[in-house]
Amino acid sequence: MAEFKKATQEIKESLDVDEEFKEAKEDLIDSVSGLDKPKELTPSEALEKEEADYEDFDQLTQDYEKTKAESQEETKESGDTEAAGEKSEDG
Repeated sequence: MAEFKKATQEIKESLDVDEEFKEAKEDLIDSVSGLDKPKELTPSEALEKEEADYEDFDQLTQDYEKTKAESQEETKESGDTEAAGEKSEDG
C-alpha cells in the first residue's frame, strides 16, 4: 500500500496537477469576481441618433435623381467636347 501511495505522489508531482488546479481556480475566481462591477460602456458614434438629412423617402429619391442627372450632363458635356476635338482633327 505504501508503494502505491508513493507512486501516486510521484505521478502528481510529475504532472503538477495541484499547481495547475490552483492556477485554474485563481483564474476562475478572478473572472467571476469581475462580474460584480461590469465595465461601463459608452455608446458608439454609430449607435448615436443622427439627424435625418431628408424628411421622407420621396425627398431622398428626388435628390438622387437630381444628382444623377447632373452627373450625366457633366459626362455628356465632357464627351461632346472630346468628340468635337476628334472631328476637327480628322477633318
